Amino acid sequence: MAKTVCRHAVKANDPLGGPELENLVEDLRRCAMPYTCPHGRPTLIEMNYRELEKKFGRVQ
Repeated sequence: MAKTVCRHAVKANDPLGGPELENLVEDLRRCAMPYTCPHGRPTLIEMNYRELEKKFGRVQ
């Protein structure tokens, strides 16, 4: 089952429009285990504001 789901999943660099992104997030919110894909890879990450600033080169 995991292989079938994975084949039909959104992949890196797949073009998505606004409504598709909204549907994807809503589907993620409704699923039983939203934190990993069927293979165990994370679907969400957590970082604080300072870490986010560092990623975009905004920290002095």
